[in-house]
Amino acid sequence: ESIFWDIIPEQYCTPVKTSLKRFSICVHSVPITLCLCFQLFYIPVVLFVPALALNQVTGLPVHSVTPVIAIVCILYTSYGGLRGVSWTVALQSVFATISLITVIILGCIKVGGIQEVFKLSSEGHRLELFNMNPDPFARNTFWTMTVGTTVNWLAQLCFHPGVVQRFVSVPSHTHAVRVMMWSGVGICVIKSVTVFLGLVMFSYYSSCDPLATGEVQRPGQLLPLFVKDIAGSQFHGLTGLFIAAVFSATLSTMAASLNTVAGTIYEDFIQPCCKTDRHAPLSLKLIVLILGSLCLCLVFVVEHLGGVLQVAVSLGGVANGTLLTLFLLGLLSPWTNTRGAVAGSVTSFLISLWMVGGSQWNIAQGRIRFPGKVTSVVGCQKLTPSTNLSLAESRVNSYTGLGSQVMVESVVAPLFSLSYMYYALVGTTAGLVVAALVTAVTRQDLHELNPDLLVPAVRRFLPPRPAPEL
Repeated sequence: ESIFWDIIPEQYCTPVKTSLKRFSICVHSVPITLCLCFQLFYIPVVLFVPALALNQVTGLPVHSVTPVIAIVCILYTSYGGLRGVSWTVALQSVFATISLITVIILGCIKVGGIQEVFKLSSEGHRLELFNMNPDPFARNTFWTMTVGTTVNWLAQLCFHPGVVQRFVSVPSHTHAVRVMMWSGVGICVIKSVTVFLGLVMFSYYSSCDPLATGEVQRPGQLLPLFVKDIAGSQFHGLTGLFIAAVFSATLSTMAASLNTVAGTIYEDFIQPCCKTDRHAPLSLKLIVLILGSLCLCLVFVVEHLGGVLQVAVSLGGVANGTLLTLFLLGLLSPWTNTRGAVAGSVTSFLISLWMVGGSQWNIAQGRIRFPGKVTSVVGCQKLTPSTNLSLAESRVNSYTGLGSQVMVESVVAPLFSLSYMYYALVGTTAGLVVAALVTAVTRQDLHELNPDLLVPAVRRFLPPRPAPEL
């Protein structure tokens, strides 16, 4: 990622104005449009999670909770601006992390300690740190997580307008590097906490799967149930603390996303048409209101899709693949012209969208299923043979093999069963290949390029510029 730092001058608020400056105006609009579309489908996913958690804890309908969350977030995003959102996101992130760590500690106590957590997780085939299966259709392996995650995070941390807006909002290049480094530390902490929380949850329910017994209907309801179970009557307020943590995470994510999209839309679509910025605050508030309302309506679509994590990563793959294609061409390929960039980005977008759409459609139709690994109900004390024990036993999973089980019907095209972590990689690769082919036919005059728009490592491939006349 460090090779991209020198190309982003401090005076620019988005990378669109730098690395894509040598292409036509239509290419400039592609990243903005992509980010807008991605956020419009990502924010409803974020909205749906806390509503599902509160539904499990209190029984409140999902669609009576999401409007409240959306209204609160829209209000403080509209009036707080970037500074307000940054402070609330920071505070909410800290609070959410502390709450999750509290739940982990109490869960470990209930299970019998950290050693018992790892013991039960190992016996349940949940500890697979080095699943080296190279099969690209395997859902989660060492390769899908390392390669796929690298591609996705490269697009997110280097080229996403929201991230770059925050980098250039700090005083200097040095501060921006520190922001990047501390962001990496924060991401590692959050990922580690959530993964270990999953192990604790499995250990607690290793002998009594709530999905099999019917206590919960969706995997997304497991964590709220777990908090209720470990809190019991001993830890009053823990359930409320957890719900507050989930809401904090949702509000911070939604606020940051709305702020990013609103700022990008105003700066790149509205501001060029205005002579002054007198109406900028009102315009930004209206954009946030419209986007928030639209995302609220799209929650009805999200609830019919697959797992929350897979949906989020899949949607991100569409945007990330195209973003990465464009910016890699703009920064690292002086030979690419506008036609090549357009052809490559369109190809990347269409292929990624086709894979994601086909995959989600087949998941919704039941043609692609992810049964999960081995579970059990032998320790369920509430079940009796005369009631629903046999039904629960019929729902348990028995797969003990390596990796996650994927069941695909023969009518499904192979590309739709590709691991969701590879969507961005496939889209980027296809886009780069098409861009290279189109550019090879249409050619690019290297004498016309401004070397300042390329990373220093590739500037030596440009022909020498004529000396200025005295």
